[in-house]
Amino acid sequence: MITAEMIRQYFYCPRKIYWREIFSKQKLRTPQITRGTRIHEKVWYGRKIIKKKVNRIEELQRKVHLKSEKLQITGIVDAIIIKKVNNEVTSVIPIEVKTGSTNTKRPEKQHVMQLVAYILMAQEKWGKEKVKHGYIIYKDSKEKYRIEISEELERELIEAISNIKKILAEETLPPPTRNPRKCEPCEYRKYCKRI
Repeated sequence: MITAEMIRQYFYCPRKIYWREIFSKQKLRTPQITRGTRIHEKVWYGRKIIKKKVNRIEELQRKVHLKSEKLQITGIVDAIIIKKVNNEVTSVIPIEVKTGSTNTKRPEKQHVMQLVAYILMAQEKWGKEKVKHGYIIYKDSKEKYRIEISEELERELIEAISNIKKILAEETLPPPTRNPRKCEPCEYRKYCKRI
């Protein structure tokens, strides 16, 4: 199965799939990766009631495992808000918490596509009508972006999943990212060097 993390890496640079999954099999670390890991370790598992009214409940679940048999993808989303009326789920909102450079255009493409993967997985579990959008929250700047699912984003994700499967099956090095500025903070730059 393809993971949501692999989807995020693919949209950062397709070569990350090759370096991470085929070439090294070891996860290299940069200061950014270490910091992101520390922040995500603080996110606990479980659920918490955020709002409770007579017949309405809003529940926050953290580190929720999702899976799509249809798309053959899996992942653990940082959080999900589940809204219920009379104990029946009426709305589900996936949330991803991110760090990252404030020098880049927000929301970052790789983060959007990772969230799209979570939205589609949640739709498969709870139904399309209950999962229409999600949020990306940038911890440092407190920015919050609402991401609506669209046919275009869904097509782009399906194409990326196909490309990732091809990279893994053929074990070929794909072309580098079009943005060479992404190479400097990359943990694989000493291997890759934009060959």
